[in-house]
Amino acid sequence: VIEESLWPRRGATGVLRATNVSATFSEEMKPDTLTSTTFKLQQQYKKKGKIKLKTIPTTLAPLSNNNQTATLDPFGATEGTAEQPLAANKTFRGMITTGAKDLAGNPLSSKFVWTFKTGG
Repeated sequence: VIEESLWPRRGATGVLRATNVSATFSEEMKPDTLTSTTFKLQQQYKKKGKIKLKTIPTTLAPLSNNNQTATLDPFGATEGTAEQPLAANKTFRGMITTGAKDLAGNPLSSKFVWTFKTGG
């Protein structure tokens, strides 16, 4: 994953609640390895002083940019009248697991995680 090609950027604050989440890879990826289990959006929250994670329902858009950019749409799962923006003033994390593979079948060398915080 190319660090400069994350959206929202790692550590970003005041992110619009109606944003998509995307990551661009340094090479072409095998489309069927980017799924709801290998690319997730999660909301962080505290329970009894410990950080917990809640997976946000998303729709994974087809890969773009020569199969190098993966995009999650958090509203795709609730499109239409029930569409819900991301929660305000909360920390979210994007996560891509080693199940994501390039065209040669090579997995990511390690799980990739970044966080950002929504605005009000």
